Order: sequence, then C-alpha cells, then structure tokens
Amino acid sequence: AVIKPQDSGDNWSPESFQSGKPVVSARPVVDDTFAGALCATFKDEDALNAYQTDPIHLDFNENIVAKYKIKVQVFDIES
Repeated sequence: AVIKPQDSGDNWSPESFQSGKPVVSARPVVDDTFAGALCATFKDEDALNAYQTDPIHLDFNENIVAKYKIKVQVFDIES
C-alpha cells in the first residue's frame, strides 16, 4: 500500500509511505520473521532529520512503539 501524507506546511512530511508484510520464503537470506514493514521516503536528509524530532513522531514512538514493545529496525539509505 502507498500512502501520500498531506504536507504539514513545514516541508518535513514524508513524500510517501509504503507498507507491507513479509513474503514467507525458504531462502536462508530472506528475513520473514517480522509482522510488517513501513518505508518512508523523504525529500532530503534535512526533511528526514526534521521528521525524527517532530513532536508527532516522538509521541508515536513513546505511546505506541514503546508502550506495545514493538521491535523497530531502521535502515537509512540514499538512492
């Protein structure tokens, strides 16, 4: 699924979100042990940095991720 968030006006909002579930695989190089994944695309590194310190993002981390002990793995990449 692809979600296009509305611009917050601060120009930090992710350009897109993609989410999905793992593909079960017998291949040993495939990690299919997670329940779901989210990929957020940002305009640039400044937008990513602003998103990481935004109160809404921090609130989500504190009240959802930490509260429900959700394991998070982050991979920052450039393309």
